[in-house]
Order: sequence, then structure tokens, then C-alpha cells
Amino acid sequence: MYRLTVIAGPNNAQPVRGSTFALEGNLVSIGRHSRNEIVLQSGNVSKRHCVLVVDHGKLVVQDQGSSNGTFVNGRLAAERNIDIGDRISVGEFVFEVSSSQMSAAAPSSLDFGVPAQILQFPNPSGQSPVQQVHAPVAPQDLLGKVQFHFERLVMPYFYSFNEKYEWRFVAVTLICAFIFLNLFVSVSPLMDAHEKALNREITKRAQVMAREIADRNTAALAARQESKTEIGLIEREEAVRAAVIIDLDSRIIAPANKANQYFTVGPEANFTVLAKNLFLKGREAGVYGKVDSVTVAAVEPIKILNPQLGRNEVVALAVVAIDTTLANPGAGEMSLVYSYTLVLTGLIAILIFYILYRVTLKPLEVMNERIDQTLRGDHVEMKSPVYFSEIDSLWNVIDSTLKRVPKAGESGIGGLSRGVSTEDFIGPLRAMATLSREGVMILDESRNIVFLNSVLEEISGIRLDSAQGLPLAQASRDQAFSMFTQDLMDRAVVGSEGLIEEIEFSGINFRVQCVAFGSLGSPQCFVLMTSRVDG
Repeated sequence: MYRLTVIAGPNNAQPVRGSTFALEGNLVSIGRHSRNEIVLQSGNVSKRHCVLVVDHGKLVVQDQGSSNGTFVNGRLAAERNIDIGDRISVGEFVFEVSSSQMSAAAPSSLDFGVPAQILQFPNPSGQSPVQQVHAPVAPQDLLGKVQFHFERLVMPYFYSFNEKYEWRFVAVTLICAFIFLNLFVSVSPLMDAHEKALNREITKRAQVMAREIADRNTAALAARQESKTEIGLIEREEAVRAAVIIDLDSRIIAPANKANQYFTVGPEANFTVLAKNLFLKGREAGVYGKVDSVTVAAVEPIKILNPQLGRNEVVALAVVAIDTTLANPGAGEMSLVYSYTLVLTGLIAILIFYILYRVTLKPLEVMNERIDQTLRGDHVEMKSPVYFSEIDSLWNVIDSTLKRVPKAGESGIGGLSRGVSTEDFIGPLRAMATLSREGVMILDESRNIVFLNSVLEEISGIRLDSAQGLPLAQASRDQAFSMFTQDLMDRAVVGSEGLIEEIEFSGINFRVQCVAFGSLGSPQCFVLMTSRVDG
């Protein structure tokens, strides 16, 4: 088993120098995103930067198309075998590879898209504890295996798609794909079945016409009066390509305008020759079927009594051929059917998507609202307003976090009793600031930046990866904003609901609330919440 040790990295970033990761399983991913097994908090690290693959005891590093590349012993490497003692550079972090004989704990069934489980073991050298990173292991049951491999092989594409685009765009794309696939797997087979049914009806129609011609002209042929044979109006029927009476030499007997010509051209003529051979071999019933992709033909024998043989004998054939393209719905009609189905399915899909969107978003909106209320010092109950079991654990985590946030009026002058560390304030506040829709910045008692969420990064232009640990005055490019917030922190009192004032920033009016947290009346951290003033 291999082990990675962080030997270099940025200050105040996780993991810290000296942290050790014991690799288990066949694949461990490294990157900035929380779905990776090893998470590196740095803007120079891609969301999924690289993976470490263990194959038959050999360790291989594979870059995942990262922006800044993966380096092995100072050289850029897209894929490279790793030996003991090699150093892997990911962003500002440098890992040293070593071997470990530590016994493996039971692996957890985790994968890309599922948070990694990290177990800590004492390090014999007395340094930072070893973090055991478990790679995914497939379950044994059939359904579990299907879900496991689907999560590993299919879902990463959708996760990466969602990292680039809003989930609403991803959902709409999937719904559009569903609509077209639905047309393909449902409407198309129905239309094919409808076409086959129409072809059967057309075949029956041709058969009835041919039998009618045969019955009408049997007496005339028995009297050897070919001039009295007739087709009638059948040859003028819609989609009829041919309607004739021919003798056994393929000479046309009727209609009169084609008399004495030979019926030898076209697929229906070839079909008639095959039918004649069947009748001469003793077939009694007529022959009918599709003679090519667009033509249906029916051939009925015309029999008269042969006194010498004492039985009926085939003397002529009644032939009817119908063009199915003229009888079936055309391309324009089919397009209308598909368009109507597409529009109707799309409207239904939009309605369903909107309902699911609101049902999914509502509990998150309530959660965010209650977090904001708690940050302002209000007492709220963190309980899901709807049944949504997938995020019940999130509600429980946030509820337990909120209970650690100091409230005005609790024991101690400043809200909490003695012995509370700064991290006791900052830890829960950081978790809630990440989920807040407002811009939130957290500063420690020295007024150095500890955390700011993405909303405030966009408003202020300050980036957490470069400003963390710096005084606000040094990190901010706008001195007016820096002086304004410094004044708020000077006047903020522990245990109060905070100060609220407005400031114009980059031509936009914002409302800034400053809340001080601490024990015994002494501020141990400050929270600045910034929101845009409407109107």
C-alpha cells in the first residue's frame, strides 16, 4: 500500500503540511471539488485535477485535463508511473510517495460524486495522523452493482456538465433529450404499426377488386367473348397502378384500350408470373402481397369448365396493383403528426419540470432563509417543511451547527461562557456562510480574513485563496469599503443584533450588517453580511 505525505503547500490551507494519506483501492482522485477523495483547497487546483491508479501493485498518476498540469519530480506528466520517493506537485501542494504496511480498514463504497470517507490513524513518527483514503468498492448484490457502475461510468459526465452549467440548464437538456427519445421509442413504433395496418387494408382492397373483376368476366370468357370483358371503373380508383385481365401468355384481354398488349413490365408483372405458376400447379385461392417497397398486388384466377377434363381450368388472370405511397399518409401529414406530438409532449414536460423545480427548491429556500435569520441573531427551528429524505441529514447537520452559534442573552456577557475558542465561532459560521445567498465575510479577532463566500467575492473582487489570513485593509482594493467596514467593527458590540448601514460600492447600493461574536464581551470574530439594496 502507498502513502502520500504533504511536504509543501500554502499557509492556512487544507490539508496542512505533514498531513498523510494512505491510499487504498484502485483509484483515488485529487482536486478542489469536495467529491474527490483528496480535497485540496486552492484556486490553482482544478476541480478534478488528477487521479492515482494502483494497477497490479504499481502506482500511476494520470492528469485529468487540469489547468495548471500535474508534475512528477518537477516535470509535467500527463500519465506516469510513480516510484517510492517520487514527488507529485498539484498546484502549490507537493506530495511525497512512500510505502506503508498499515493494515487496511474495511473499504467504503464511495465514488466520484460521493464524499470520501477519511479514517485517521496514529503516525509512528509522531507527526500528523495518517488519513486512510478508501477508493470505491463494488457491492455484491445485482442492483447495487448496477447502481455502482452507473455512478462510476455514466454519472461523472453529468457531474462535470453540472460543474460548467446551471443545474436548470442540465435538467432542461435532459428533458429535451427525453422528449425526442420518447418520440423515437413510442410514436415511431406506433406510426410503423399504423402503416402496416394500412398496408394490410390496401392488400385486402386489391384482393377484393381482383376478385370482383374475375367474377364479372367469368361468363364472358366461358362464352369465348373476350370483347365483352371489362374492368369497369376499378382502374380509375385512387392509387390503382394497374387493373387488367390477362391470359396465360401475359396478353392483356381487358381493358379495351390495352387489348393485345403484353403485361411484362414492372414488379407486378413479375409477381403475376409467379402467381400463374402456382395456379398451374393446382393452387385454388388468389395470390396477393407486397411486390416491392411501394406496391401491393393481388392476382385472382378466372376458371371455366373444361368438358374434356371434366374440371375447372384457369384460362385468365385478374390483376390489380395499388401504389401504397398514394394510399398512406404523406410526408407532410406525418410531419404534422410528429409536430403535434412534439409540442404537446414539450408543454407537458415544461409543466412537470416547473413543478419539480419548485418542489426541489422550496426546502432549500427555507433552509437558506433560516440560516440568514440565525446569522442575524434570531432563534429559529431548523426543520424541513416538506418530506425530502435525501436532505434530512443536511438539516440535522445545520441544526446542530446553528445550536453552536452564540445568541444574545445567553450565559456570559457576550453570549457564551468562558473557555470558548475563536474556532467555536468561526466553524459553524463558515458552514452557514457557504449556503447563504448574501455576501458573507468572516474575520477573526485581529480582523484578518478567515472566510468569504462566492457572493461576496463577486461583489468585492476579493478572492479567498489570495486574501485568506490577510487584514481586510490589505486585501481590499477599495479603501472606502475597507474604512467603512473597519468603522462598523469598531462600533459592533458582542451580544447585540449588529449594526446595519448602507454603502455605495462600484456604483451599486449595498446594505452591510456587522455582527460581533465572542465571550465575556470581547469580540473573537466578526461577520459582515452584504446584500444589494433593491430600487
